[in-house]
Amino acid sequence: MEEDTNLRTVGCRLEKLIPDAQTVSDIRMVVQRVHEATIQSTSLLNLHVRRCIHDGVTLDGIFNGNWITKAFQEVTVGDKAPSVDLELSKTKRLLMPDIRRVNRTGLTQLMQANANMLETVGHNNCWMHFQRRVHSHVQIHLGLPEAEYKALSSDERKVRKMQMFRVAHDLLRKPSDTLTSDACHHDWVRSERTRLQIDNAVGEWNDKPLLYHLKMKQKAHRFLFRQVMMKKIGLI
Repeated sequence: MEEDTNLRTVGCRLEKLIPDAQTVSDIRMVVQRVHEATIQSTSLLNLHVRRCIHDGVTLDGIFNGNWITKAFQEVTVGDKAPSVDLELSKTKRLLMPDIRRVNRTGLTQLMQANANMLETVGHNNCWMHFQRRVHSHVQIHLGLPEAEYKALSSDERKVRKMQMFRVAHDLLRKPSDTLTSDACHHDWVRSERTRLQIDNAVGEWNDKPLLYHLKMKQKAHRFLFRQVMMKKIGLI
């Protein structure tokens, strides 16, 4: 079927698209409720991640849309009693006790869609940026002072940059891989790799690279704590 090149997208007010005033009012009401529930649930999730990391509580469900809907249920009210995550309820009780809870009746599919979106965004942020954050961490600890770096020649800077990438690679390598950075950095790599507990986060490597494990949603949450451990001694 040939594409219709005469098709256009035209913006217009909702009242012009839908002439029935009651329908317009209902749509506006639903949009407002969904927005408020989303704002409150994402605030709850933010606080929950921070509390769990601080208290050493597992974050197994943080990249699971079905679990994330529990955050929407915590900040809303409805006729049916939802399934409850006790730790999430504890975060809400301790840190968000007085929020106004909107009615979720009729919003189930919309909340699930937003929960699935948050799952994707959160997981993608973790696996796409973790290696870059490790490289920034290496730069903070092993990078030269600005004056010394500027004094290097162009070729020396290239060598230095490559060395920092190799150190970051060594931090994230499989245990069976050979170290690629200069020997002067090997002790730091080994001690920092142990401190960040990279192997514990991965579990069974199965001869797969770190990125493979970061993309596994059942594992990715383990690396959130590693990011906090890096941030405590350097801004990422």
